[in-house]
Amino acid sequence: MLISSRFCTFSFPCFIVLAGIAGCSSSSTTTQGTQPSPDGGDPATCNKPPATGYTQVVPPSGMQNVDVGIHTAMALSKDGYPVIAYYVNDSTALTATLYAVRWDPCVGAWATPVKIDSGLKLDNSLPARDVSMAVDPADGRIGIAYEKIYVIKMPNSTSAAFVALSTDGGKTFGTGTKVSIHGVENSGQAGDSEQADDPQIALAGGKTYVAYNQSDAACGPAMGGNPPPCQAGIALATGSSTGAPFTLEFMKDGLDPVYSGYARAMTSAPLGLAIDSSGVPGIVAHVSAAAYNTKLVFFRPGAAATLIMDSANKQNDSASASFTFEGTSPRVLTRLNAGMNDNGGLLFLSSTDGTTWSAPTALPLDGDVLTPKTQALLRDGKGGVVVLSQSGDSTGRTFPGPKFWRSSDLKAFTIGGAGAAGATAPHGTYMSGALTKAGKIQMAFYGDAPEKDSSGVVYWSEP
Repeated sequence: MLISSRFCTFSFPCFIVLAGIAGCSSSSTTTQGTQPSPDGGDPATCNKPPATGYTQVVPPSGMQNVDVGIHTAMALSKDGYPVIAYYVNDSTALTATLYAVRWDPCVGAWATPVKIDSGLKLDNSLPARDVSMAVDPADGRIGIAYEKIYVIKMPNSTSAAFVALSTDGGKTFGTGTKVSIHGVENSGQAGDSEQADDPQIALAGGKTYVAYNQSDAACGPAMGGNPPPCQAGIALATGSSTGAPFTLEFMKDGLDPVYSGYARAMTSAPLGLAIDSSGVPGIVAHVSAAAYNTKLVFFRPGAAATLIMDSANKQNDSASASFTFEGTSPRVLTRLNAGMNDNGGLLFLSSTDGTTWSAPTALPLDGDVLTPKTQALLRDGKGGVVVLSQSGDSTGRTFPGPKFWRSSDLKAFTIGGAGAAGATAPHGTYMSGALTKAGKIQMAFYGDAPEKDSSGVVYWSEP
């Protein structure tokens, strides 16, 4: 296992910013490319990549009440350098603050973290994912979707979906914009505290997409003088390159006319959002059905939903989904207990048309170690996929730390780990990642390298 020499310790130059966050010193940001960056950087010298192995990008705060790195999310900038978003949670204030930190290829170090927003809603009950990040390959915009405490009508408050955008490779982010609509803001909805959960962002072609689950927001027609009946829904918001204004659509499966055919979201299960090669978004989400049955469903805006699989009446309290496209063909990863993976393992499914789906493939385990509740699914650009997942606590594992699986044919998966056999490594909660153009894995997660469990932001680059 490699531990990078570029991480902050008391013997390496560091700075202290809000809430006890520390990062490695850096100068102004420029980016690698064939043309000078907006900052005037020389692409011949602004090309220093991060070291391989583990790097402690943001260390623990050193304060018992301040937790650094919750809800880590990562993407690679248009020029291929990592940008990481994360929460700093102050348990005494009962709210969180959102930061982002990026790699500076001119200096060859992590830049100063930038504060994006505060007063945020924090849900640290896995598999909740309060933060997500994406990059528009066309214009290089970086977007972060997150949850924020939002007061609509006193004394009630709720969590709303917000978006913050960067147009300079993550050096700065604009003011967060509210995406979700709540209660009295929309006369067609009842109540005043519809909570938006687990917002996922995707950017493409100069457009901004955000999908999320929202309680009591998918409503049917009023009957008999009563208020409209409402249930949890699956929302897709579409905005411009600057975000707002957003148009909002709730996904339908057509099953229940009482709720106008809107699908009933499983609000405890994070969904997946992706854009295909033709610029059309898709959503994969878990839908509550009869009894204990949970359905995994593929949605397209304005199109009929298709069933991917269900749980065969097995109870699921902590399902989650990850999703990507290869061209226009969807690839899906789910942690849905369906009887074939009672051990908590991951299932992979694929389709060529979004209508007919493969049988689920259970990913191999590392000995008897389960794959816990956060994961990521990446396409490799060659028809295959890479899966990332946090590690578990059980004994008998071969690979320490976060796990990854590769498949070139979408059928057979080989397992590996971010660390040498027998070494000590962080578990990697709130797993996020990306692939370089060379196909190398880049991960970011909550942890303390090389210890097992502590707060902080860790980055791992595949040698």
